[in-house]
Amino acid sequence: MQILHYFSHMKYFQCLIVFSKLVLLFPLTNSPGLLHAQIAEKYKPYVKSDRVVSEWETLAGASVNNPTVLESSKPSRKTKLGPFVALGVTHRFSEKFALNVKGVYEVKGTRSKMHELDFTFNPPSDQYAKQEINLTYAEIIILPRYYPSKKVNAFFSMGPYFGYLLSEKVRNEVFLNGVSIVNSFSKLPSDKKNYRDMDFGITANIGYSKKLSKRLNSTIQVLYSRGFDSTNRPTAGTLVNSSLEICVGLSLLSKQLTPKL
Repeated sequence: MQILHYFSHMKYFQCLIVFSKLVLLFPLTNSPGLLHAQIAEKYKPYVKSDRVVSEWETLAGASVNNPTVLESSKPSRKTKLGPFVALGVTHRFSEKFALNVKGVYEVKGTRSKMHELDFTFNPPSDQYAKQEINLTYAEIIILPRYYPSKKVNAFFSMGPYFGYLLSEKVRNEVFLNGVSIVNSFSKLPSDKKNYRDMDFGITANIGYSKKLSKRLNSTIQVLYSRGFDSTNRPTAGTLVNSSLEICVGLSLLSKQLTPKL
């Protein structure tokens, strides 16, 4: 019994020592200065570093279209201009590599001229026909991007594009001895289009960006797109889209957050 009584007193004494240490150390560990330092260490304010994580770009320019004609007997074709508008986002994986995705609104197509002499007239009449085709596409372009130099903010990239035909407009005009005798314009419904709804191919892209402010760059880009397959249905000949796009725009930069030292 005396032994048990002795141990109970020892246990009480040890508890008293531990409690006294806590009371003495509590004001030190929880002083306002130390508490503020602990909070500041845990919740450091963050600042934006110089490393760019992503870019949001808007582009506008012109599309120079010169589609390839695969058929042997082809009319004389001329280059056709159309508008090019794009919204894009770029994610930087490192200083050298990034991935750029563009959503594009673009008008492609072609202009052609067929010339012949009509011998039913005496003397033979000079007869020719002109045709203009406007193909409006919504496209997605996926471009892995490479930055060769840190000093010059230039880049090049290459990747696939996928296009959906929004509308098809065709204008035909026939001339006889220089006088227009037929002038027709048609906008075909979706179920009677002469051109396929889907178009896909490869796009190459080079560009250069110039810093305007901490978060804003100006950019100029050149793209070349070439289709893999004919855009026509079997009844409308054989054309493959080929276009050169020249555009300028602005890009908004999003920079990496790092703890403030």
